[in-house]
Amino acid sequence: NKLYDMGILNYKTNLEDVEKKVNVSAFCRRRLPVVLFRNKYCETMKEAVTFVEQSQIRVGVDVINNPAFIVTRSMEDHI
Repeated sequence: NKLYDMGILNYKTNLEDVEKKVNVSAFCRRRLPVVLFRNKYCETMKEAVTFVEQSQIRVGVDVINNPAFIVTRSMEDHI
């Protein structure tokens, strides 16, 4: 359930499937610049990283300046 809530898995599953489906790229797809680029807030990944590093992006009420910030499913609507 936690991996589904984070957005790592696309559907809720049992623990046997987790070791096959969870990999590093699943975590990288949940990073803030990747989510910004995928949702078309930015034209390029470099531009998305620059916006985050310059503290121009907020998630909820928090200003984020770390490009490695992991965005969960519930936070994705508050960017």
